[in-house]
Amino acid sequence: MSKSSKTSIIWGTIACILTFSSAYTQIEKRDFAPYCSLYYKASGGPADILVGEIKPTISAPYTYYNVLTWSGGYTGLQMTEQGPGFIFSLWDPPGTEAVPSIRALYAAPGARVGRFGGEGTGLHYMNTATTWDLDHWYRFVVRSWNSGAVTYFALWVQDEQTGAWTHHVTMEAPEPHFRFGDSIQSFLEDWYGNGNLKRAAEYRFPRVRSVTTGWSAITKANFQVSQKPGASSRFARSFNTGGKNGIFFLQSGGDTKPNLPDAVQLIMRNPPVSAEGPGAAPDVPPIRILRAHAERKADTINIYWSLTQAATPQFAYHVQILSTVNGQAPPLGEQQYIASDPHDATLKISPETKEPLSVTLTLSDIFDHTATVTIPVSE
Repeated sequence: MSKSSKTSIIWGTIACILTFSSAYTQIEKRDFAPYCSLYYKASGGPADILVGEIKPTISAPYTYYNVLTWSGGYTGLQMTEQGPGFIFSLWDPPGTEAVPSIRALYAAPGARVGRFGGEGTGLHYMNTATTWDLDHWYRFVVRSWNSGAVTYFALWVQDEQTGAWTHHVTMEAPEPHFRFGDSIQSFLEDWYGNGNLKRAAEYRFPRVRSVTTGWSAITKANFQVSQKPGASSRFARSFNTGGKNGIFFLQSGGDTKPNLPDAVQLIMRNPPVSAEGPGAAPDVPPIRILRAHAERKADTINIYWSLTQAATPQFAYHVQILSTVNGQAPPLGEQQYIASDPHDATLKISPETKEPLSVTLTLSDIFDHTATVTIPVSE
């Protein structure tokens, strides 16, 4: 990849590095818009939560507005033949390609899940039943957690304009002790070759939760632009980037023109959040229990609950059955489970138990905020 001499330019409060590449073998001349990327470097060590935010501003068919890419997977928005959709993909862990073993434990209604190949192999989720709109901010949250020899990956997305959250998918991969590394990417891609059309998006810098040091905000980005194999040179210079007030932007195709030299270093001077610590965590309302109910039928206790609409999604629940006669006694029954969508639990209890009972329900959300309520058990 050839690089021109570096020149420094300041846009408000942001900085990034731009390099331009045209050294690809021309296989089939097609009018691709340039492939534009933002590369981030996280601090604090291995992480279990990634948060990225995007606002698509100009739409074109066959565009991938990638929000988060990590070693082994990526997610974002796409404009497909079926319309706007959400994508999430995991690559097979090394050594497992011959025997596909990633599986989807949950997929949102109307979504499609299947194997993919070509750029490696893995499992692919696409949801065009849940659509997105231009000029809306979307918050993507990817979380991983382990159990034995497998790692679970889940995606939740919030439409920040409406406040609504969607749990899109949970996948299981045969990869023990996985954690996200320090290299993260966002990109804007024309995968068809209609470079005559413009596409654009804005990106807030990602937030990362390290398993050892907590939250950090990534306030620097390296911008790179390249041409896809087989791209004509017609739109090779149809790209632009920059930003201010904590927001980067990417644009490519059509009459887009770069307003910077081929090599520019930009650094976030005054990020609107703390670089590390609790202030770097996403500013979202914690989980809130709207109502809860527990009822007993013979030796079974059923617990039901609902959440406020704007609450951050549930990640896990913990239920304890207690005697109201002796509240200090050990629980008569207990259940804890990592589950986003079920808002009910069923526990068994001895039919010999006659004293009044109560249930303590503790929920944790995808950022590990908690909410607890204690309710009586009705007969």
